[in-house]
Order: sequence, then C-alpha cells, then structure tokens
Amino acid sequence: MGQSQAISIQSWLNDLLGRENSDNTFLMMSYFQTLLIDIHQCSGHPDIGGLHVEITDSPCRKAILTLNSIAHNEYGGDFGKYVTDFFSGNRTYMPSQSCWRVKEGISLCPGTRQDIKGLPISIPISLCAEIKSDSGVQDVWDFPLILFPETDLAAKRHDIVYDLVGFALFSPTLAHFIAQYVHHNNIITYDGMKHNGVTILEENATTETHLTGRHPILPAGYTIHQAFYRL
Repeated sequence: MGQSQAISIQSWLNDLLGRENSDNTFLMMSYFQTLLIDIHQCSGHPDIGGLHVEITDSPCRKAILTLNSIAHNEYGGDFGKYVTDFFSGNRTYMPSQSCWRVKEGISLCPGTRQDIKGLPISIPISLCAEIKSDSGVQDVWDFPLILFPETDLAAKRHDIVYDLVGFALFSPTLAHFIAQYVHHNNIITYDGMKHNGVTILEENATTETHLTGRHPILPAGYTIHQAFYRL
C-alpha cells in the first residue's frame, strides 16, 4: 500500500464519521478524536465592565497527534511526556491580539488580551500519533507500553490509562505500509504483499523487544509512521 492510498483510507474513515447526525447524544467520531477549546481573556476597561472572558463555542476536533521535529526536541522524543503535557489542564495564558469585541472593524475595547489555546475537554478511546519529521531525517520517539494522560496517581485512581496496541510502519524504498501490533500478548506482523496477505506470528517476540523503547525490533527497511493506543 502506498502512502497516497493510506491517506485516502484515512479520509474515507473521517468522511464516514463526519456523516453522523450531529444531534445524536453520542457521536462515533468522539471515539477517535480529542476535543479542544480556546479560552480568551481580556483585561477590559472600567468604562465597559472590566475583565471579560470568551470560550470558543465549537470545539476543535483532533484525530491525530502530530509529532514534528519541534515537539521531538522539546520532549526529547519521549511520547509519554508529550501526552501528559498535551492533556494537561495546567495551561498558562499567552499574549494575543486585540480584544475580540469588534464592530464593523472598529475595536470596542482597549483592554489587553491573552489566550489559552488547545485546552482538552474530551479525550479519545483510540489515540493515534503520527511522526512527521521536518528535516527529512526520521525522528526517533520512545512509545511507552502504558500512557497516563494525567499524573500517574490520578490516572490509576480513575483508570485513565492508555495501552500501546501497535504501529503502522512505512518503507520509503518500497512506498509501502505494514502493521506490527500486539494480540493476546503475541506480536503480529501484517504485510499485504507477503504471506498471501495473512498475518504472521513473530517468534520469540515480546512487547518489550518489538513495541516499546527507542529502538524496537522492526522489519528491515521500515520505520514507525503511526502509533496506536487504546484507553
């Protein structure tokens, strides 16, 4: 399977989920997506009531966590630290543009504005992360077997723990995707171009040797494209 084919399959899934009736109490897309909001705060002015706050009325939906080179440098390739920070509610306000109170292009408030961006209000059941190196050289990430979107203690107390399921692997030479994942404590590899498209059991393989760490054992010529976790 080439990269363009993989993108079309993903687009098909997103399109299918997007056809749900938005009036439903539960949307299937929430199984795969993180919901994020922005909070805007302005100091205001005594003449117009002082401090005021705005929350985005429609959450932003994020289906894939993109791991670029900036994130790799910031977190040292530690996906556990990245996830804990991403889902953390401990955010600080950052300076922003002028107040949102504007009418016909004229500002109605001289206050100083600051924003909190991308504050999670709902986490997915199925969590997907995709490595997108900016330099052309594949960044190495450490994907732990267990993820805690909160502090370890809080996550265990509320049973909010993600387990690593497996990887989508990509070969630049073959322009081909395969999968390596865990099933009943066994490591399984699927390559649609081999073994008549049947999955194979990796002998003497464990999650510690073939899934986690900075250098898990992968089929020759393949690197990690996406990592999948389940809650």
